[in-house]
Amino acid sequence: MSRSGLNPDNYTYSAFIEALSESGRLEEAKKMFYSMEANGCSPDSYICNLIIKILVQQEYVEEAQNIIERCRQKGISLNSIPNL
Repeated sequence: MSRSGLNPDNYTYSAFIEALSESGRLEEAKKMFYSMEANGCSPDSYICNLIIKILVQQEYVEEAQNIIERCRQKGISLNSIPNL
């Protein structure tokens, strides 16, 4: 997208992350999440909650905990933190 001159926003990222995870492409969804800031887009509460939910469902609990801590440090509100 960026190569074509289009800059993805949080709506675009959330749609792609969700679609990738639903199609079993978790690693690509994670890469997209981690590349957001490098591409000038900060994850918001919705995206953070989304990636945490996906990671917990796939039993990547430690990685989910790391994102939770990162969100807390940045002051991002998390709506539903699973019991980890």
